[in-house]
Amino acid sequence: MLAFLVQIFGTIAFGLVSSLWSRMAPSLPPGFAGKWSEASWDFSFFHQYRFAVLFGLFYIAKVAGSFASYSRNEEHRIAAKWAKRFSRKLSEQWFGLVVMNAFMAFIAVMVLQITQQFSFAQWMWHLLVDLLRPAIDGIASLLSAGLVSGVKAWAMWYQANQSRFLFWLFYSAAICDDLGLPNYKTLCRFLWHWFAERKKKSVVAAAPPA
Repeated sequence: MLAFLVQIFGTIAFGLVSSLWSRMAPSLPPGFAGKWSEASWDFSFFHQYRFAVLFGLFYIAKVAGSFASYSRNEEHRIAAKWAKRFSRKLSEQWFGLVVMNAFMAFIAVMVLQITQQFSFAQWMWHLLVDLLRPAIDGIASLLSAGLVSGVKAWAMWYQANQSRFLFWLFYSAAICDDLGLPNYKTLCRFLWHWFAERKKKSVVAAAPPA
């Protein structure tokens, strides 16, 4: 029943946001457009057997969660409880997560683009670029023509897709906030502490014994 409902309502939600997703999908970066454009993606198997695929995924997830909830390991039981709460929240807020957050992120990007054109920070940025242009041209003259053209191509690609990157940033941040998942700041802080701890342990291990 769960696989059947997901198939029905998932098709409705995908139909509402598919055009917005395709519009806000970033273009391929320089050097990848020719290779990926020639690749052909065949999703006929999933479209033909999507109910069986969804049924298998949900069945495996439920069986794994049931076994984990009766595990002797306390961490497995805690993970099973968290997964159960997460799936319940996802089933209750799926429409807002997929559809409403997409349109809200799109509106936020449009408003940000309009306000940036008249903001003081944008004016200062253009002034700073104009002041540093002679220095940038001087540094570029010392580099090879291929490297300079490559940097310009990547800069133009980022500028052309900046609004699309912001859309996916706002979209994913809203989804994480609704589901109670760690935001990007928390993840960056966690990675920073993780790398710092690993570096500290490697320094201690490499130190000669007293």
